[in-house]
Amino acid sequence: MKFILQITTAPYQSQSSITAYHFAQAALNMGHSICQVFMFMDGVYHLLDNPDLPADEFNITQRWRELATEHDIEMLACVNSATKRGIESGDGFKIVSYAYFVKGVLMAGHCKNTDGMRMICCWELRD
Repeated sequence: MKFILQITTAPYQSQSSITAYHFAQAALNMGHSICQVFMFMDGVYHLLDNPDLPADEFNITQRWRELATEHDIEMLACVNSATKRGIESGDGFKIVSYAYFVKGVLMAGHCKNTDGMRMICCWELRD
């Protein structure tokens, strides 16, 4: 199966991003693929580096970048969400319009919402 993930919460606002990351890891380990991870609303804060993060802290933004590089996952961020939060770029992320994301979702067969209202959305793509 192929999946698209949408993350709408900031990296350390809740457990959502870490849950999505572990879902992605599990899906990949089971032979599935993650086509896109789309950061929307406060999710665009994943584009920022966390230079002051303690060494023993789980660095979710770094983990997403590593997972994307290792598995060739397209990391996207909503241009409107980023602009409203003063974010202009992010290493490893492509800033796109919401329409770019919707185009991928239109190919989706199923939508699964977890961890509360739209914090993590997962679309299973039709083959």
